[in-house]
Amino acid sequence: FAGASAPPPMSTLALLALATPAHAMQEAEPENDPKKWEDVFAVEEDEEEDGERELPDGSIFCGQFKGGQPEGVGRMDWPGGKCYMGQWRGGQPHGLGLLVSVGGPGRWIYNGGFAKGQRHGDGRCEWTDRGIWYDGDWKDGLQCGIGECGGGKSKPQYWTMEEGERKDSLALSVVVPKKDEVLPTVVLHREKDAELTVHRKRELAAARDEGIEGTEVEFEFKEWGLAVGNPEVWMSGPMGALMVTRVLEEGPMVHFHKGQREEWGKDGIHVMPNAFVWSVNGCSAKPEDMLEILRDRFVNKITLQVRNPPVTRSQ
Repeated sequence: FAGASAPPPMSTLALLALATPAHAMQEAEPENDPKKWEDVFAVEEDEEEDGERELPDGSIFCGQFKGGQPEGVGRMDWPGGKCYMGQWRGGQPHGLGLLVSVGGPGRWIYNGGFAKGQRHGDGRCEWTDRGIWYDGDWKDGLQCGIGECGGGKSKPQYWTMEEGERKDSLALSVVVPKKDEVLPTVVLHREKDAELTVHRKRELAAARDEGIEGTEVEFEFKEWGLAVGNPEVWMSGPMGALMVTRVLEEGPMVHFHKGQREEWGKDGIHVMPNAFVWSVNGCSAKPEDMLEILRDRFVNKITLQVRNPPVTRSQ
């Protein structure tokens, strides 16, 4: 990820193959000349600083920019199938975002924290063509801390990680909740739905049919204040769940969090990115049906059974 003042770090798109312990691969990102970035994102004083720009290498950025570089929220698509969608600062991914490579061999997808263009903080990476994943702590683009490794022939386990390598096995991880496990319950009410006319509801339905509110990897539901991963892409689908990719800045989910804090303090329920949704209005084990309930414009209330990411259960 090129900024306006320095070349991108080579480890930004490091691909860590967790099929075998202590093995890591790094992949260099497309190179962009910082001077060309400034030319592409230069704006006149009266020009609004958001929109779409094409870079000399064929990459396309769509979103907000400032001072000659991406700033705010935006999406970058590179030739070959990689894309990043999320928050930017100083021309680099910084904050929460989705990094995707779904074209060609070695398909993988990451959702979580970024800092100065590298994966950093809590995040989940899936190598979808190999059926393996890592969900946990990241530092400077590599797994570092505690996380859940799963897939392949081995059972999911918690590991301590250092610079992308497995060190110590801590415990087995139970991915699918047991039948007697009590999951946190989240109740969301669609805001002002009663005021929508039948005509407006049809307009919203038409927008969804045209794919305006979704991408190939996630679907955004402003009416519920969250975005979920496409169950045909993410491994949550075969497991029988949906995955929360983002909690929107406004909407019912934010209001739910606020109510929980006011009533329960730090013990209140707080749904995090990469949480799995195991039930929607009593529907479970069928993520496509759960997705349809979220899409149903006549549903005014949803009850979710959720489980936060593995790192919260290892603490």
